[in-house]
Amino acid sequence: MKNESAITVLYDGKCPICMREIRSIKKRDAHNRINAVDIASPDFSPGLFGLTTEQVNGRIHAFLPDGTCITGMEVFRQIYSSLGFGFLVNWTRFPVAKQTTDKLYDLFAHNRFRLTGRSFITSSSSNSCDTGHCKINKP
Repeated sequence: MKNESAITVLYDGKCPICMREIRSIKKRDAHNRINAVDIASPDFSPGLFGLTTEQVNGRIHAFLPDGTCITGMEVFRQIYSSLGFGFLVNWTRFPVAKQTTDKLYDLFAHNRFRLTGRSFITSSSSNSCDTGHCKINKP
C-alpha cells in the first residue's frame, strides 16, 4: 500500500546491489515510510516523475513527501533518517565526509551497469528501443 507521507525512491530492480539495499530498507520499514518504485518495471514511465530514462538510470532519485526531488547519497541520508537509523548516516553530513561519500556514490552510480555485468543503451543510441525505455543487455 502506498503511503502519501512517505519518501518515494526510484530503484533499479535489475541491479543486484540496488535490490539488496532496497530489501534491507524495506525490512526495516515497519511503518511503511518508504515507497519503492522499480525503474526496470516494463510499465515504469520516468516522465510521470518529470525525469528521463537517462536521469533515472544515471543515479538514484527520491521524492520527499513535499515533492522535493533528491538524488545520490542524500537519498540514503533521508531514507535511513526517516526509518530511525540516522545514526548510520549522520556522520556523512559533515563536510569532509559528505564530500567523500557523495563522490563514492557518484563513482558507483557512474559504473553501476558495468559493475553488475549489464550495459545501458540510452535513447540517443542507434540501438535504443522504440518504447522510450532503456534496454538492459549482457555485454
